[in-house]
Amino acid sequence: MHNGTLAIYVAVEVLDSTEISVPAAVYSVLVLFLAAGWGAGISRRAGQPAPSAAAT
Repeated sequence: MHNGTLAIYVAVEVLDSTEISVPAAVYSVLVLFLAAGWGAGISRRAGQPAPSAAAT
C-alpha cells in the first residue's frame, strides 16, 4: 500500500502524468482485497486445532 501511494505521488506530482499512476492505483486496490481475504482465511484457520503428527 505504501509503495503504491508513493508511486502515485511520484507519477502525479513529479512526472506530472496521471496516466502513469493508473497501474499503481490498480495494484493498491488489488493488494488491499487480497490482503483482506488472506487475513480472513488465516484468522478462520487459527481457531482450528493443529493436526496431530501421531495420527497417520
